[in-house]
Amino acid sequence: MRLVLFLKNALIFKFLKTEFKRSRLAFFIILLVFVFHAGANLIKSNIFPVFIYSMYSEPQYSMPTTTDRYVFYADDKPIHVKNMFVQGRISGPVERYFRFKENKGEDPITNKRINYFSYFFSNDAIWRFKNILYKKSVDLAVFKDWYKKYFAQYISIKYSKLSVYQFIYSLDDLENPKQIHYLFSLYE
Repeated sequence: MRLVLFLKNALIFKFLKTEFKRSRLAFFIILLVFVFHAGANLIKSNIFPVFIYSMYSEPQYSMPTTTDRYVFYADDKPIHVKNMFVQGRISGPVERYFRFKENKGEDPITNKRINYFSYFFSNDAIWRFKNILYKKSVDLAVFKDWYKKYFAQYISIKYSKLSVYQFIYSLDDLENPKQIHYLFSLYE
């Protein structure tokens, strides 16, 4: 009871009560914006009034990406899907393979002597992947063996068969591809 009396007599509530009587439309607009904002956060979507959406929506600040996918299959069931390839580099197992290969089996992220960022943001990994793995079947076989062991660490299952399918994605047209991705399939 004392809490209710305190809230009734609090200055802020007196102020809001008198202001609400004067301008109900302003309070309604503020409430509407708050409800839209809270609802968008709850469902993780961009449901905003137009003026807010144009300023703060995802397309305004997100990096340009392509949307190819690595899909890993075991017994004809997808066990891992990876989306989102940032333009200018190859993400995923191929990039990691070259990191290990060039640094004598050490991961550059854990090895402080290697300048990880200069490697990570270079386009050399793309061309090495394209020229070595894409054209030489021996290197592709070595990569398959390495990748089977690497991937088995993360899902705790060993696989005997790994199929690699070429994926060409172009930002302009299919005659002049800017990025080459691969679709990997694993079978027990």
